[in-house]
Amino acid sequence: MIFTILGVLSRWGVNIEDTPYAAQNEINSYAFDALDFFSVAGIEKYKMDFAESRKRELSVDDIKRGEAYIGITSAIKAIKDRLITLSEYGRENSLFQSAVLTEEGNAVAGETKRLRAEKARLLSKAERLVSLSSYALKYDSVLTYKNALLCNSLRNMRLVLPELGGMDAGRLENIPIFTRSFGKLAAKLGGKERERGESLAVVGGPCLLGTGEMVIRVIHSDGFSFCFDFNTRNRVGDLSKKDAIGAHIRENAGKVVKILFETKKHALTLQDYEFIKAPMVYARALDAPVVIPLPDGAYIKYIEALTSPLVPELRNSARGDFAIEIRRLTKMFLSAIEDLARSLRPSKLEVLHIDNKAALDTFSEGKERYRGKLVSRRGLMPITKDADMVESVTDYIFYPALPFYLWGVKNILQVDSLRETDAMCKCAQAHGGVINLFGALFPEMLDKSGSRPTSNAPVQDKEYML
Repeated sequence: MIFTILGVLSRWGVNIEDTPYAAQNEINSYAFDALDFFSVAGIEKYKMDFAESRKRELSVDDIKRGEAYIGITSAIKAIKDRLITLSEYGRENSLFQSAVLTEEGNAVAGETKRLRAEKARLLSKAERLVSLSSYALKYDSVLTYKNALLCNSLRNMRLVLPELGGMDAGRLENIPIFTRSFGKLAAKLGGKERERGESLAVVGGPCLLGTGEMVIRVIHSDGFSFCFDFNTRNRVGDLSKKDAIGAHIRENAGKVVKILFETKKHALTLQDYEFIKAPMVYARALDAPVVIPLPDGAYIKYIEALTSPLVPELRNSARGDFAIEIRRLTKMFLSAIEDLARSLRPSKLEVLHIDNKAALDTFSEGKERYRGKLVSRRGLMPITKDADMVESVTDYIFYPALPFYLWGVKNILQVDSLRETDAMCKCAQAHGGVINLFGALFPEMLDKSGSRPTSNAPVQDKEYML
């Protein structure tokens, strides 16, 4: 579905002026594709993710670390301790069980009253000290996506994390960015955390094929052939069925005599290029190493599962033909990555692909260590309902952890498509507290018609690199 920030907030009855998104008209009116999983939340949980509320909280923190505030809170604590002592003394000596108090009882009651009044005065003084040195926020509502990401903007992200100030982000300057734990990332990269040697790595990358860019032709013994789109997995031009090619092969395995792969992609789309550039741009700005996973291995696993019902000779032939096609595509992406790396010069770059055996082996070993935590409670359902996609989707889920597997880096910023929200959340779930997974996810470009994301558009509506 196509959304704008203004439209979503309006649907929830929220005035844009009551949010931190005010005064960014271009971003608020930008049309983008997403699933309909938006919610409005209070600012409290996200106050460290926006510059204004963050500044307020840091100001309050400074006050609370000051001598005046510490002196007041120490006095309040001493009063609370004394009140507890008086209460226990009165109970142990039965001072308040009679309607007529003894002299000692009156003395304890009087001191208790005076202490409570002094505690109230000091609490009021502490509140005034904080309120006089801070200011009221102008907003109280924020927009979230899938209860996992926060609607944000690069302008605000730069205020929170100044290292992003010199970054040339192109289109990303003027579109919504959906962040995960961005305020915590800023804390990790500054002050005492950085002094303790906290390191950061960036991860993110493209899909290799979109709708219309590869046709899978399944030929039967009677001469009939059936064409399916690799990306949608349905009959070409038909979006009504789910995983149509998988069902077709399973039901007709005895009739299939040949599977052909017709690649119609001969250049990267502008969106492909952005998905390989964005992680490197962030990595350069943050002086961090970057991993770009190319999903050629995941695609091969899908074809292996898809063709598993076929006889060995046919199965091997299909897998070999597909490997040839996918290697050609991988080389095209690798060439673009190399060109970008020469101009952006990230401090360290690793590209995961089927011919990078060392990285692939490390990824496989690391993934298997944590995969069990993801599937232990609900079987394979957290991965995908489509049997043919289990292994390939598993790779997508664990790609964000690549910097941890390869280099041992535990603070990871995923710069990727908004469509990777679920995979990112499942990756974080699988690793528990072992890694800190931050996110800066952004929506795809729309196609020429402005009605679909580029990856779902037919070839004639995609914009390709010259």
